[in-house]
Amino acid sequence: MNSNLETLKSMTDKLPELHNFVSKRGDKDIDYRVIGGVCHGVSLLNIPNIAIQDVFISKDTVFPVHLHEEIEILIVYEGMITVEIQQIETYMRGDIVKFKPNTLHTVRAVVDCHLIGITIPSSPDYPKGEDENA
Repeated sequence: MNSNLETLKSMTDKLPELHNFVSKRGDKDIDYRVIGGVCHGVSLLNIPNIAIQDVFISKDTVFPVHLHEEIEILIVYEGMITVEIQQIETYMRGDIVKFKPNTLHTVRAVVDCHLIGITIPSSPDYPKGEDENA
């Protein structure tokens, strides 16, 4: 049993945190380091208790497996994504996805996609608002 726990710890210690996916941060926007395309977020609100961003993900773009300490909610308002937590599920316009804290997940845009991303509390990896320190 102990070796199983050690193996699990070894595997999870190697997982990337989201901040490793930030390639460029502006005053109010952010580009994420993703596989096969583009992902760009623009801050709508970022205060200590919540961060909200408008996100564009180009077709076939993949966010590699990662996790957050925060709750994350994605609201798809245009396009379609697949999400893998333990199994692959597809979400399209009007669908809402909720990730509990520290849940491994990956997201892939099936087509060009627009969504609202929310973290509770605010994630340091979401773009800052223009009135806040970047």
